[in-house]
Amino acid sequence: MASMDDEAAATLMDYLPPVGWADVATKRDLDTLEAVLRGEISGLRAELHHEIGTLRTDMHREIGALRTDMHREIGALRDDLRRLTVTMLFGLVAAVVAVGGIGFASG
Repeated sequence: MASMDDEAAATLMDYLPPVGWADVATKRDLDTLEAVLRGEISGLRAELHHEIGTLRTDMHREIGALRTDMHREIGALRDDLRRLTVTMLFGLVAAVVAVGGIGFASG
């Protein structure tokens, strides 16, 4: 182990903050702090897992509701398109018949 002279030791001591030995943390203090922090982290981890699980459940429910709404809307659009197609078909047939009638009458 290296040693230093009195002047070097005094210089080193001058860099220490002006506190007493009661303010110095011991290994026991650090071990206690570590245990407390580990407990808090573990609690936060469990809380986070619970929140993520709740969020996942909520998202699945919302996505399911969205799918149901989309299927209902698509069904309504399909019905509207079917009615529109039939209406247009009958309109075209009527127009063809009318044009044919005009051609037959003028000829």
